[in-house]
Amino acid sequence: MTEHYRRVRKDPMTMVEAFREAHRIAFYPMMFQAIRSMMKFGILSDICKSSGISRDEIVRISGLSTYAVDLMLEVALLEKIVRNQDGKYFPTKLALLLNEDKAVKVNMDFMHDVCYQGAFALDESFETGKPEGLKVFGDWETIYQGLHHLPDKAKEVWFNFDNYYSDLVFDIAVKEVIKNNPKLVYDIGGNTAKFEVALFSANSDVRCRIIDLPLMIEKAKDNLSTVGLVDRAEFFPMDILDPETEVPKGADAIWMSQFLDCFSPEKIVFILEKAKRALNTNGRIFVLEPFIDSSNDIAALALTNISLYFTCMANGYSRMYRQTEMEEFINKAGLRVLHAHEEIGEFSYTLLECTI
Repeated sequence: MTEHYRRVRKDPMTMVEAFREAHRIAFYPMMFQAIRSMMKFGILSDICKSSGISRDEIVRISGLSTYAVDLMLEVALLEKIVRNQDGKYFPTKLALLLNEDKAVKVNMDFMHDVCYQGAFALDESFETGKPEGLKVFGDWETIYQGLHHLPDKAKEVWFNFDNYYSDLVFDIAVKEVIKNNPKLVYDIGGNTAKFEVALFSANSDVRCRIIDLPLMIEKAKDNLSTVGLVDRAEFFPMDILDPETEVPKGADAIWMSQFLDCFSPEKIVFILEKAKRALNTNGRIFVLEPFIDSSNDIAALALTNISLYFTCMANGYSRMYRQTEMEEFINKAGLRVLHAHEEIGEFSYTLLECTI
């Protein structure tokens, strides 16, 4: 052990634990893939459903070789996903979460099908400020321009991930949006129009104008048509970052859900200024975001890593922000936070209610 290591103070981790964690990080990409293979081949599910299952039974049910099953089980034992007793494998709490928790599955699929190959270029993205990993899918400036051209699996997984977390809080957050009885709500970055479904269900009189890129507008329109709500929405295709365009005036409320985190600080202020100019007197701007400093430990872990997705896959410059940072951007745009509705839903979302 070198003198450098001995000089570290007030570290709760022992040196043996530190060495293990260092090697765990070094090998974790392979372990991630092995664990995901266990899930893909149904091995983890079979273990979780059993009251103890042998290696030979797993081989027979999965149709894989003894060699392949042994390697996956060794990783699962090492990572405490399974335990072995008298030659049979039993699930741990970790196994049950990996097998059954929807959020864990959404995150793992997103990492594998959207981020994994592109993550190899993360260091290049740090250097250039561009999503260098996106090249594995196509030659676009941002992933949003290429969303509808992604491979089918990657596209499905991207939308599953993008919608999963915010969908859980729409029914709660929409109550704040309609409390002042707005007649016309703008949704900037409307995505798949799931917010509109919640909004129209909560208030039978309110109308909505969806503002997004043309391809996303078509997706929103199709989804609202499917549920018979398209007549209550107006559609305004535009690039919000285009300095030659303006958001139409007349909004009683403006809604932006998990939208501003897709941009750099300068662009966030630019968008908020545009939104402010479209707002009616006494109108409100609602910003729904999961903030790193307002989240529980599990959510903060996810948000920190999602920032790396923005770096190498999405656009190269955006990230998940802290609430203090977003409030600073809001103030720079000439707005103020009237209320911060915090700890919304399982993943501790925050709804910032802003006014001029």
